[in-house]
This record gives sequence, structure tokens and C-alpha cells, in this order.
Amino acid sequence: MVTLVGELGVELGQTISETELATIAEDMGTDIYQAHTVPPLSATSAATTPSWKIVNQWKDNKAKSVYLRYRNETSWGWAKARDKHGVTQNMIKKTVQFPRKRVQQGTSFVYMTPANQYVCTVGICRVTKTMDMKVVHETKSAKGVITAMCNGVVVCPKWVRDAAA
Repeated sequence: MVTLVGELGVELGQTISETELATIAEDMGTDIYQAHTVPPLSATSAATTPSWKIVNQWKDNKAKSVYLRYRNETSWGWAKARDKHGVTQNMIKKTVQFPRKRVQQGTSFVYMTPANQYVCTVGICRVTKTMDMKVVHETKSAKGVITAMCNGVVVCPKWVRDAAA
């Protein structure tokens, strides 16, 4: 079983050759033949991490900077995405770098991308599960990522977290 995050153009129930899937995944920085381990969700003491500290940053698919700030409240930021929605930093990174769509809403960009689970047999891989991931990034203030989540659920399933490992 293989799980990937990012727009590949393959929908639920469709197939893709294992070779093509491996090539596309490699271009996205993922080796589908390597066993992925995902660290367990962990808590960080709010007292030891400044609220506005940038914990990571990336360029999106349009070469725009995306900032992830810690924020030790649950209203926005890394603490909210991690603690409330079970999101990993790799999930955020892959969603902004390989979105199906990137839409401006007011002063924010909303990124959407699928996480797909594939079952491969005899060189053919079929999408067996899919879930859209969403990242909201505020561009006109210092906040950066407001939230990141899996659409339709409060906490992202483990297979989606594994897809972005």
C-alpha cells in the first residue's frame, strides 16, 4: 500500500502504473518503496515556545513564502493544526507545494490537495482512499498559516499523516 499527498491527477478508483507513480512521487521528493515512519503527535510546552516564533517556512507552488508560526493558543498556527487537527508539518508543506487548487480569499490563500491511498498489484496502482487536505495562509499579516486540516473530519486519519511522511 502506498499513500501520497499532492495533485497527481488520479481520482478515486482510477489506476496508474506503478512505474509512473514511482516517478511522479520521486519528483515530489517521496520514495514509494521506502518504509515511512511518522513520529507520534507530541505536546510542546507553551511556556518554552514563543507564540510568534516561526517554526518552519516553505515556498508554495508559485514561489511565495509560507510561514508556520507556533502560536501557543488554539485559535491559529502550528499548535492548532497539530493539536486540534493532527496535522504534521510535512502535510502542510506538501499541500502548499503541490495543491490541486490555490484560491485567494480576502487576504488569505486557501490551498487544497488530495491525499490518496493506492493499492498496487502486478505493476498497476489503484486509488482506494482519498481525502482533501486544506491549508489557510494569511498573507497580509504576520500570522502565516492560520489552520491546516483534513476536510470532513476534526482529526486527520493516520493514513493521511503517513502519506505526507
